[in-house]
Amino acid sequence: RNVYEKLLVAYPDRFEPYHRLGVVADRQKRYREAQALYAQAIRREPRNADLFNDLGYSLFLQGKLEKAEVAMLKAVALSPSDARYRNNLGMVLAHMERYDEALAEFRRAGSDADAYYNLAFVLTAKDRAGDATDCFRLALAADPEHEPSRRALESSEGYNRSSDALADNGPRARNGGHWVPYSEDGESASGVLQTAM
Repeated sequence: RNVYEKLLVAYPDRFEPYHRLGVVADRQKRYREAQALYAQAIRREPRNADLFNDLGYSLFLQGKLEKAEVAMLKAVALSPSDARYRNNLGMVLAHMERYDEALAEFRRAGSDADAYYNLAFVLTAKDRAGDATDCFRLALAADPEHEPSRRALESSEGYNRSSDALADNGPRARNGGHWVPYSEDGESASGVLQTAM
């Protein structure tokens, strides 16, 4: 933060210090500040897809899904072949429960197996574990060698057979849903590509 603030003073006409400081603000959950910094960066570099992607991701973190979609669409329009932007747009659409559109964006970013894999994680976050499991199976049907889906399916099925799942006394989300843990090689993992950061 200190370095980027100094660079911002030294180079007020450059977009980079505003952009990087916006990323730092997002990580510190200072979202209003992040939005203002991204806006400053975009004023200086209005054709930079990364800026719109990161603004969209910031809006997504705040739960402003419609605004996040607008920013992500701008990133995709500026750089249609970038898989990161397509995946992030798909993530936003899936959280808006526009699953067919989300799956289409995930497919534009990668394989069918990758698309189902990404959709599965959004469905898990929305407490739709059965649908997520179906997506992991569809991913494996599309590509039987898709290891991330195989590991996720094994993890999900293992959890569902555990005494914790039967007791359903895991952490609960604000909407009353429960959190289904998934770990990959001992580390926490998410199907969402947080490439903005």
